[in-house]
Formats: sequence, structure tokens, C-alpha cells
Amino acid sequence: MKRFKFNYPVFVLIILIAICVLTVIGAVFCVINAINYQKANIIGKVITYSFLFIFNLLILGLSLSLIGFCYYSVEKEAIILRFGIVKVKTELNKIDGFTLFTKSEKLVTYLKDGAYFVVVINKSEYDDFIGAVKSFNPNIYYLNQTEEKEN
Repeated sequence: MKRFKFNYPVFVLIILIAICVLTVIGAVFCVINAINYQKANIIGKVITYSFLFIFNLLILGLSLSLIGFCYYSVEKEAIILRFGIVKVKTELNKIDGFTLFTKSEKLVTYLKDGAYFVVVINKSEYDDFIGAVKSFNPNIYYLNQTEEKEN
């Protein structure tokens, strides 16, 4: 099994980090308000802020999982994309091949049913990724499409 880290664009990482910061601020705000309303003996507000605190923790956990646990895993029978808590499995026998579009620098995976998806990893790992997949299924094709052939 070989892993390849998901390569986020910079603006997506900034958004995810901002979500983490805002959820921590929200959680602190909820704790402070829950304590203040508990002193004032207003149980409804304490319960509301407790639920909001839990919601903030869930969003924080989801954001952190998206930052830290997104990768492609090439295994004996499948390519597995872990995207936070989501797991997508594509069996190698359903993959027709790969095309690297040099102009856009995108690696596209074509499936036998006509569907396709873009592999979002670091450009320097494209050859290792293709090599890992072809080591389990050498019948998969790999094309390097030049700029002149692209639309």
C-alpha cells in the first residue's frame, strides 16, 4: 500500500484553517456564555450554548480531518481516496487508464464505464502514483497528452 497526500489549493487550506480558528473562538464563546447563564440560573440558555459548543467541536473535528487525513491509497485491488471521514474506493479492474494533460497539469483517471476523475496530488508524485497503480495492474494505459492535442 502506497499513500499520496491530497494536494489542496492554497485558498482551500486558508479557508479550512479559518474554519478551525472560528470554531475554536465559537467554542470558547459558548463555554463563557454557558457559565454566565448557569450563574444566572437560566437553564435553557445553558443547554443551547452546550449544544452549540458540541456543534463547534464537530465542525472543528471535520475541518481538522480534512486538513490532516486526505490522501490516495494505492492497494492491491483498488485506489482509495480518504477525504476526511469519507472513503471512496475505485477498483483497479474498473480503471481503463490515465492521461496527464501537460497544459493544465492534471492527471485524469478514466474508468471503463466512461466516467472519470482528476487525481489531486503533487505533480512531482504523478509518476510514482502511476507506477504504484501499474505494479498491481499493468494493463492500465498511461498517456501524456501534449498541449497541441488539448482543446
